[in-house]
Amino acid sequence: MIRPEHPEIGEEVTITVWAMAEAGVDIFWWYGSGTGIAELDRAHIMSGNGAWFTSYTWTIVIDEPGTYIFGADARDLSNWLMADLGRLDDLSNLATFDHTRGRLASETCGLAFETIEVHPDLHRSYSVGFVLLAPEDTDLSDPSFQEQLTKLEVIKAALPPQFATATYMRGTCDTSYPTVVLMPPGPIPDLHDDGTVPVVIFVRSTILDYFYSDHPDVFDFLAVYEAYPDKTIASRHIDVRKKVAGLGMIPYDNSDNWGQTVRLCGVGLITDITELPATYDFMESDMPLLLHETFGHQWGVRMPGLSGDGAHFDTGIEAPTFTVLYAVPWRKIDDTHFTIRDVQDPDTGTFKITFHPWILYLAGMLERSEIPETLMKVAPDVHQTHRYELVTTTGTFETVTLQSIIDEVGDRYDV
Repeated sequence: MIRPEHPEIGEEVTITVWAMAEAGVDIFWWYGSGTGIAELDRAHIMSGNGAWFTSYTWTIVIDEPGTYIFGADARDLSNWLMADLGRLDDLSNLATFDHTRGRLASETCGLAFETIEVHPDLHRSYSVGFVLLAPEDTDLSDPSFQEQLTKLEVIKAALPPQFATATYMRGTCDTSYPTVVLMPPGPIPDLHDDGTVPVVIFVRSTILDYFYSDHPDVFDFLAVYEAYPDKTIASRHIDVRKKVAGLGMIPYDNSDNWGQTVRLCGVGLITDITELPATYDFMESDMPLLLHETFGHQWGVRMPGLSGDGAHFDTGIEAPTFTVLYAVPWRKIDDTHFTIRDVQDPDTGTFKITFHPWILYLAGMLERSEIPETLMKVAPDVHQTHRYELVTTTGTFETVTLQSIIDEVGDRYDV
Protein backbone atom coordinates (compact mmCIF):
# COMPACT_ATOMS: atom_id res chain seq x y z
CA MET A 1 0.00 0.00 0.00
CA ILE A 2 1.30 3.45 -0.91
CA ARG A 3 -0.06 6.61 0.68
CA PRO A 4 -0.90 9.22 -0.37
CA GLU A 5 -1.95 8.03 -3.80
CA HIS A 6 -1.35 11.46 -5.35
CA PRO A 7 1.56 13.05 -3.47
CA GLU A 8 3.18 16.33 -4.39
CA ILE A 9 6.89 16.82 -4.95
CA GLY A 10 8.76 16.66 -1.68
CA GLU A 11 5.83 15.17 0.24
CA GLU A 12 6.55 12.14 2.40
CA VAL A 13 5.26 8.89 0.89
CA THR A 14 4.83 5.70 2.90
CA ILE A 15 5.22 2.27 1.30
CA THR A 16 3.84 -0.62 3.35
CA VAL A 17 4.48 -4.23 2.34
CA TRP A 18 2.66 -7.17 3.93
CA ALA A 19 3.95 -10.72 3.60
CA MET A 20 2.35 -14.00 4.68
CA ALA A 21 3.56 -17.61 4.31
CA GLU A 22 2.59 -20.87 6.01
CA ALA A 23 6.25 -21.91 6.07
CA GLY A 24 7.20 -18.55 7.57
CA VAL A 25 8.43 -15.40 5.85
CA ASP A 26 12.16 -15.32 5.18
CA ILE A 27 12.45 -11.86 3.60
CA PHE A 28 10.20 -9.40 1.76
CA TRP A 29 10.99 -6.32 -0.27
CA TRP A 30 9.80 -3.56 -2.58
CA TYR A 31 11.49 -1.87 -5.53
CA GLY A 32 10.81 0.79 -8.14
CA SER A 33 9.96 -0.64 -11.54
CA GLY A 34 12.04 1.32 -14.01
CA THR A 35 11.62 4.70 -12.34
CA GLY A 36 15.10 5.74 -13.44
CA ILE A 37 15.97 6.77 -9.87
CA ALA A 38 18.63 4.42 -8.50
CA GLU A 39 17.58 4.80 -4.88
CA LEU A 40 14.02 3.81 -5.74
CA ASP A 41 14.86 1.02 -8.19
CA ARG A 42 17.06 -0.94 -5.78
CA ALA A 43 15.52 -3.61 -3.56
CA HIS A 44 14.42 -2.38 -0.11
CA ILE A 45 14.59 -5.56 1.99
CA MET A 46 13.28 -6.53 5.40
CA SER A 47 13.62 -9.78 7.31
CA GLY A 48 10.44 -11.69 8.05
CA ASN A 49 12.10 -13.51 10.99
CA GLY A 50 10.13 -16.63 10.17
CA ALA A 51 6.75 -15.11 11.08
CA TRP A 52 3.75 -16.41 9.20
CA PHE A 53 2.52 -12.78 8.78
CA THR A 54 4.57 -9.60 8.93
CA SER A 55 4.70 -6.08 7.52
CA TYR A 56 6.95 -3.05 7.40
CA THR A 57 6.54 0.58 6.33
CA TRP A 58 9.21 2.58 4.56
CA THR A 59 9.13 6.37 4.10
CA ILE A 60 10.45 7.97 0.92
CA VAL A 61 10.41 11.38 -0.73
CA ILE A 62 10.18 11.81 -4.51
CA ASP A 63 11.55 15.02 -5.98
CA GLU A 64 10.38 14.69 -9.58
CA PRO A 65 6.79 14.66 -10.88
CA GLY A 66 5.61 11.70 -12.90
CA THR A 67 4.07 8.23 -12.82
CA TYR A 68 5.87 5.75 -10.58
CA ILE A 69 5.32 1.98 -10.51
CA PHE A 70 6.47 -0.07 -7.52
CA GLY A 71 6.64 -3.83 -7.15
CA ALA A 72 6.85 -6.08 -4.09
CA ASP A 73 7.86 -9.70 -3.58
CA ALA A 74 8.66 -12.06 -0.72
CA ARG A 75 10.43 -15.35 -0.05
CA ASP A 76 9.37 -18.01 2.42
CA LEU A 77 11.32 -20.58 4.44
CA SER A 78 10.13 -23.73 2.66
CA ASN A 79 13.70 -24.64 1.55
CA TRP A 80 15.48 -22.66 4.21
CA LEU A 81 18.33 -24.55 5.91
CA MET A 82 20.13 -22.08 8.13
CA ALA A 83 19.83 -18.49 9.31
CA ASP A 84 21.97 -16.12 7.37
CA LEU A 85 19.92 -12.95 7.72
CA GLY A 86 22.85 -10.77 8.77
CA ARG A 87 24.04 -10.53 5.17
CA LEU A 88 20.80 -8.74 4.21
CA ASP A 89 22.37 -5.46 5.23
CA ASP A 90 24.79 -5.85 2.33
CA LEU A 91 22.15 -6.59 -0.31
CA SER A 92 21.48 -3.80 -2.78
CA ASN A 93 20.03 -5.64 -5.73
CA LEU A 94 17.73 -8.57 -6.34
CA ALA A 95 20.44 -10.25 -8.43
CA THR A 96 22.30 -11.16 -5.22
CA PHE A 97 19.41 -13.27 -3.94
CA ASP A 98 19.84 -17.02 -3.62
CA HIS A 99 16.34 -17.90 -4.80
CA THR A 100 16.87 -21.61 -4.07
CA ARG A 101 16.59 -20.93 -0.33
CA GLY A 102 12.80 -20.64 -0.50
CA ARG A 103 9.79 -20.07 -2.67
CA LEU A 104 9.14 -16.60 -4.06
CA ALA A 105 5.67 -15.10 -3.85
CA SER A 106 6.08 -14.14 -7.50
CA GLU A 107 6.36 -17.85 -8.37
CA THR A 108 3.04 -18.75 -6.79
CA CYS A 109 0.72 -15.75 -6.66
CA GLY A 110 2.61 -13.21 -8.75
CA LEU A 111 4.27 -9.90 -8.05
CA ALA A 112 2.32 -7.10 -6.40
CA PHE A 113 2.41 -3.73 -8.17
CA GLU A 114 1.06 -0.31 -7.29
CA THR A 115 1.19 2.95 -9.23
CA ILE A 116 1.18 6.51 -7.92
CA GLU A 117 1.13 9.91 -9.60
CA VAL A 118 3.51 12.46 -8.14
CA HIS A 119 2.29 15.98 -8.82
CA PRO A 120 4.30 19.18 -8.92
CA ASP A 121 4.05 21.29 -5.79
CA LEU A 122 0.85 23.11 -6.67
CA HIS A 123 0.17 24.66 -3.32
CA ARG A 124 0.38 28.45 -3.32
CA SER A 125 0.74 30.61 -0.23
CA TYR A 126 0.18 34.36 -0.23
CA SER A 127 0.59 37.09 2.33
CA VAL A 128 -2.17 39.71 2.32
CA GLY A 129 -1.91 43.08 4.04
CA PHE A 130 -5.07 45.01 4.93
CA VAL A 131 -5.16 48.79 4.65
CA LEU A 132 -7.89 51.18 5.81
CA LEU A 133 -7.79 54.67 4.32
CA ALA A 134 -9.21 57.36 6.60
CA PRO A 135 -9.24 61.20 6.85
CA GLU A 136 -6.13 62.73 8.37
CA ASP A 137 -8.05 64.05 11.40
CA THR A 138 -9.56 60.66 12.30
CA ASP A 139 -9.69 59.91 16.02
CA LEU A 140 -8.57 56.30 16.08
CA SER A 141 -10.03 55.79 19.55
CA ASP A 142 -13.50 56.98 18.55
CA PRO A 143 -16.03 54.13 19.08
CA SER A 144 -17.55 54.60 15.64
CA PHE A 145 -14.14 54.21 14.01
CA GLN A 146 -13.33 51.23 16.22
CA GLU A 147 -16.55 49.66 14.97
CA GLN A 148 -15.26 49.90 11.40
CA LEU A 149 -11.93 48.36 12.41
CA THR A 150 -13.79 45.51 14.10
CA LYS A 151 -15.67 44.80 10.86
CA LEU A 152 -12.38 44.62 9.01
CA GLU A 153 -10.83 42.32 11.58
CA VAL A 154 -13.73 39.90 11.18
CA ILE A 155 -13.34 39.95 7.38
CA LYS A 156 -9.60 39.37 7.71
CA ALA A 157 -10.22 36.32 9.89
CA ALA A 158 -12.78 34.97 7.41
CA LEU A 159 -10.59 35.34 4.33
CA PRO A 160 -8.10 32.44 4.82
CA PRO A 161 -10.72 29.66 5.06
CA GLN A 162 -12.78 31.20 2.26
CA PHE A 163 -9.71 31.46 0.03
CA ALA A 164 -8.81 27.84 0.76
CA THR A 165 -12.33 26.74 -0.19
CA ALA A 166 -12.33 28.90 -3.32
CA THR A 167 -9.03 27.35 -4.49
CA TYR A 168 -10.08 23.75 -3.80
CA MET A 169 -7.63 23.71 -0.87
CA ARG A 170 -4.67 24.50 -3.11
CA GLY A 171 -4.17 28.04 -1.84
CA THR A 172 -3.59 29.60 1.56
CA CYS A 173 -3.32 33.22 2.56
CA ASP A 174 -1.84 34.80 5.66
CA THR A 175 -3.72 37.83 6.98
CA SER A 176 -2.03 37.97 10.37
CA TYR A 177 -0.23 41.29 9.85
CA PRO A 178 -2.00 44.05 11.82
CA THR A 179 -4.40 46.22 9.84
CA VAL A 180 -2.66 49.43 8.76
CA VAL A 181 -4.65 52.67 9.00
CA LEU A 182 -3.36 55.26 6.54
CA MET A 183 -4.40 58.89 6.87
CA PRO A 184 -2.89 60.79 3.93
CA PRO A 185 -3.08 64.60 4.28
CA GLY A 186 -5.56 66.67 2.35
CA PRO A 187 -8.81 65.72 0.69
CA ILE A 188 -9.17 62.32 -0.87
CA PRO A 189 -9.57 62.44 -4.66
CA ASP A 190 -12.54 60.91 -6.39
CA LEU A 191 -11.98 57.17 -6.24
CA HIS A 192 -14.17 56.52 -9.26
CA ASP A 193 -11.41 57.51 -11.70
CA ASP A 194 -13.25 60.64 -12.85
CA GLY A 195 -11.50 63.14 -10.57
CA THR A 196 -8.48 65.29 -11.21
CA VAL A 197 -6.13 62.65 -9.78
CA PRO A 198 -6.58 59.16 -11.24
CA VAL A 199 -7.28 56.61 -8.55
CA VAL A 200 -4.31 54.45 -9.52
CA ILE A 201 -1.88 57.34 -9.05
CA PHE A 202 -3.44 58.27 -5.71
CA VAL A 203 -3.35 54.71 -4.38
CA ARG A 204 0.17 54.13 -5.61
CA SER A 205 1.54 57.32 -4.04
CA THR A 206 -0.36 56.67 -0.82
CA ILE A 207 0.96 53.13 -0.56
CA LEU A 208 4.50 54.28 -1.34
CA ASP A 209 4.57 57.31 0.95
CA TYR A 210 2.61 56.04 3.91
CA PHE A 211 2.66 52.25 3.82
CA TYR A 212 6.07 51.03 2.73
CA SER A 213 7.79 53.81 4.64
CA ASP A 214 6.81 52.03 7.88
CA HIS A 215 6.00 48.46 6.87
CA PRO A 216 8.04 45.63 5.33
CA ASP A 217 7.94 44.36 1.76
CA VAL A 218 6.44 41.00 2.74
CA PHE A 219 3.04 41.14 1.03
CA ASP A 220 1.91 39.51 -2.20
CA PHE A 221 -1.33 41.49 -2.15
CA LEU A 222 -2.81 44.50 -0.39
CA ALA A 223 -6.55 44.79 0.25
CA VAL A 224 -7.59 48.43 0.62
CA TYR A 225 -10.81 49.64 2.26
CA GLU A 226 -11.76 53.23 3.04
CA ALA A 227 -13.72 55.07 5.72
CA TYR A 228 -14.23 58.55 4.30
CA PRO A 229 -17.54 60.35 4.82
CA ASP A 230 -19.72 60.40 1.70
CA LYS A 231 -17.15 58.57 -0.35
CA THR A 232 -17.45 55.16 -1.96
CA ILE A 233 -14.35 53.47 -3.28
CA ALA A 234 -14.32 52.25 -6.86
CA SER A 235 -13.74 48.51 -6.54
CA ARG A 236 -10.92 47.40 -8.80
CA HIS A 237 -7.61 45.55 -9.02
CA ILE A 238 -4.36 47.40 -9.66
CA ASP A 239 -1.58 45.32 -11.18
CA VAL A 240 1.98 45.59 -9.96
CA ARG A 241 3.41 42.44 -11.54
CA LYS A 242 2.16 39.21 -13.10
CA LYS A 243 4.30 36.12 -12.77
CA VAL A 244 2.46 33.83 -15.16
CA ALA A 245 2.03 33.88 -18.94
CA GLY A 246 0.04 32.02 -21.57
CA LEU A 247 -3.69 31.38 -22.03
CA GLY A 248 -3.94 35.02 -23.05
CA MET A 249 -1.99 36.34 -20.04
CA ILE A 250 0.95 38.64 -20.73
CA PRO A 251 3.72 38.94 -18.08
CA TYR A 252 3.82 42.34 -16.45
CA ASP A 253 6.15 44.16 -14.09
CA ASN A 254 5.43 47.73 -13.04
CA SER A 255 7.34 47.50 -9.78
CA ASP A 256 9.58 50.44 -10.73
CA ASN A 257 6.58 52.69 -10.11
CA TRP A 258 5.93 51.06 -6.74
CA GLY A 259 9.16 51.89 -4.99
CA GLN A 260 11.07 48.83 -6.16
CA THR A 261 8.96 46.45 -4.09
CA VAL A 262 10.20 42.99 -4.94
CA ARG A 263 7.17 41.01 -3.77
CA LEU A 264 3.92 42.92 -4.27
CA CYS A 265 1.82 41.52 -7.13
CA GLY A 266 -1.37 43.54 -6.88
CA VAL A 267 -3.60 45.87 -4.89
CA GLY A 268 -7.31 45.28 -4.49
CA LEU A 269 -9.53 48.29 -3.85
CA ILE A 270 -12.52 46.74 -2.14
CA THR A 271 -15.24 48.99 -0.74
CA ASP A 272 -16.34 51.60 1.81
CA ILE A 273 -16.10 49.78 5.14
CA THR A 274 -18.88 51.93 6.61
CA GLU A 275 -21.35 50.48 4.13
CA LEU A 276 -20.82 46.91 5.33
CA PRO A 277 -23.06 45.37 8.00
CA ALA A 278 -21.89 45.21 11.60
CA THR A 279 -22.43 41.43 11.64
CA TYR A 280 -20.36 39.39 9.20
CA ASP A 281 -22.17 37.66 6.36
CA PHE A 282 -20.39 36.04 3.40
CA MET A 283 -22.43 37.91 0.79
CA GLU A 284 -23.40 41.10 2.63
CA SER A 285 -19.84 41.67 3.84
CA ASP A 286 -18.61 41.53 0.24
CA MET A 287 -16.34 38.51 0.67
CA PRO A 288 -16.89 37.62 -3.01
CA LEU A 289 -15.75 41.15 -3.90
CA LEU A 290 -12.62 40.78 -1.74
CA LEU A 291 -11.74 37.51 -3.50
CA HIS A 292 -12.60 39.06 -6.86
CA GLU A 293 -10.56 42.26 -6.65
CA THR A 294 -7.61 41.09 -4.57
CA PHE A 295 -6.94 37.75 -6.26
CA GLY A 296 -9.29 37.17 -9.20
CA HIS A 297 -8.00 39.89 -11.48
CA GLN A 298 -4.41 38.94 -10.75
CA TRP A 299 -5.10 36.09 -13.19
CA GLY A 300 -8.17 37.51 -14.93
CA VAL A 301 -9.87 36.08 -18.01
CA ARG A 302 -8.07 36.77 -21.24
CA MET A 303 -8.72 33.50 -23.01
CA PRO A 304 -10.22 33.84 -26.49
CA GLY A 305 -13.89 32.95 -26.55
CA LEU A 306 -14.30 33.06 -22.79
CA SER A 307 -13.80 36.70 -21.90
CA GLY A 308 -16.54 39.16 -21.17
CA ASP A 309 -16.08 42.82 -20.27
CA GLY A 310 -13.21 43.79 -18.01
CA ALA A 311 -11.30 40.48 -17.94
CA HIS A 312 -14.32 38.62 -16.54
CA PHE A 313 -15.85 35.43 -17.84
CA ASP A 314 -18.72 35.72 -20.25
CA THR A 315 -21.67 34.79 -18.02
CA GLY A 316 -22.59 32.02 -20.45
CA ILE A 317 -19.44 30.10 -19.52
CA GLU A 318 -20.01 26.85 -17.68
CA ALA A 319 -18.43 26.33 -14.25
CA PRO A 320 -18.78 23.80 -11.42
CA THR A 321 -20.02 26.57 -9.10
CA PHE A 322 -20.61 30.30 -9.22
CA THR A 323 -17.14 31.73 -9.66
CA VAL A 324 -15.14 34.72 -8.53
CA LEU A 325 -15.03 36.05 -12.11
CA TYR A 326 -18.69 35.43 -13.08
CA ALA A 327 -18.84 32.02 -14.79
CA VAL A 328 -21.90 30.16 -13.50
CA PRO A 329 -22.98 26.51 -13.03
CA TRP A 330 -24.87 26.04 -16.27
CA ARG A 331 -26.33 22.60 -16.97
CA LYS A 332 -27.64 21.44 -20.33
CA ILE A 333 -31.12 19.91 -20.15
CA ASP A 334 -31.11 19.20 -23.88
CA ASP A 335 -29.67 20.94 -26.93
CA THR A 336 -32.01 23.94 -26.59
CA HIS A 337 -32.82 24.12 -22.85
CA PHE A 338 -30.43 25.13 -20.07
CA THR A 339 -30.60 25.79 -16.37
CA ILE A 340 -28.32 27.20 -13.68
CA ARG A 341 -27.85 24.63 -10.94
CA ASP A 342 -28.53 25.48 -7.32
CA VAL A 343 -25.15 25.23 -5.58
CA GLN A 344 -26.20 26.73 -2.27
CA ASP A 345 -25.09 25.06 0.93
CA PRO A 346 -28.39 23.66 2.26
CA ASP A 347 -27.30 24.29 5.85
CA THR A 348 -26.19 27.89 5.49
CA GLY A 349 -28.06 29.00 2.37
CA THR A 350 -24.79 30.51 1.13
CA PHE A 351 -23.77 30.14 -2.49
CA LYS A 352 -20.56 28.25 -3.06
CA ILE A 353 -18.24 30.60 -4.92
CA THR A 354 -14.87 29.36 -6.18
CA PHE A 355 -12.23 30.24 -8.71
CA HIS A 356 -12.90 28.58 -12.04
CA PRO A 357 -10.73 25.46 -12.54
CA TRP A 358 -9.23 26.95 -15.71
CA ILE A 359 -8.21 30.05 -13.72
CA LEU A 360 -6.62 27.88 -11.03
CA TYR A 361 -4.73 26.05 -13.78
CA LEU A 362 -3.48 29.39 -15.08
CA ALA A 363 -2.52 30.39 -11.52
CA GLY A 364 -0.55 27.17 -11.09
CA MET A 365 -2.82 25.61 -8.45
CA LEU A 366 -4.29 22.79 -10.55
CA GLU A 367 -2.71 20.51 -13.12
CA ARG A 368 -4.19 20.16 -16.56
CA SER A 369 -5.20 16.58 -15.76
CA GLU A 370 -7.33 17.93 -12.91
CA ILE A 371 -9.45 20.34 -14.95
CA PRO A 372 -12.11 19.82 -17.63
CA GLU A 373 -10.76 19.83 -21.18
CA THR A 374 -14.00 21.34 -22.54
CA LEU A 375 -16.48 23.96 -21.41
CA MET A 376 -19.96 24.78 -22.57
CA LYS A 377 -20.66 28.38 -23.60
CA VAL A 378 -24.37 29.13 -23.43
CA ALA A 379 -26.13 31.91 -25.32
CA PRO A 380 -29.32 32.10 -23.21
CA ASP A 381 -32.56 33.65 -24.41
CA VAL A 382 -33.31 34.75 -20.83
CA HIS A 383 -30.48 36.40 -18.92
CA GLN A 384 -29.98 36.66 -15.17
CA THR A 385 -31.27 39.83 -13.57
CA HIS A 386 -28.68 39.46 -10.82
CA ARG A 387 -25.47 37.48 -10.57
CA TYR A 388 -26.73 34.55 -8.51
CA GLU A 389 -30.18 34.13 -10.00
CA LEU A 390 -31.12 30.56 -10.88
CA VAL A 391 -32.68 30.72 -14.32
CA THR A 392 -33.98 28.08 -16.73
CA THR A 393 -34.08 29.17 -20.34
CA THR A 394 -33.95 28.21 -23.95
CA GLY A 395 -30.90 29.10 -25.98
CA THR A 396 -27.97 27.76 -27.93
CA PHE A 397 -24.53 26.55 -26.95
CA GLU A 398 -21.10 25.84 -28.26
CA THR A 399 -18.21 23.81 -26.86
CA VAL A 400 -14.88 25.49 -26.11
CA THR A 401 -11.81 23.29 -25.72
CA LEU A 402 -8.77 24.15 -23.69
CA GLN A 403 -6.56 22.82 -26.46
CA SER A 404 -8.06 25.24 -28.99
CA ILE A 405 -7.15 28.14 -26.69
CA ILE A 406 -3.65 26.78 -26.17
CA ASP A 407 -3.26 26.39 -29.93
CA GLU A 408 -4.22 30.04 -30.39
CA VAL A 409 -2.42 31.82 -27.54
CA GLY A 410 -0.12 29.25 -25.93
CA ASP A 411 -0.16 27.19 -22.75
CA ARG A 412 0.49 28.64 -19.30
CA TYR A 413 4.01 28.93 -17.91
CA ASP A 414 5.56 30.59 -14.89
CA VAL A 415 7.70 33.65 -15.43
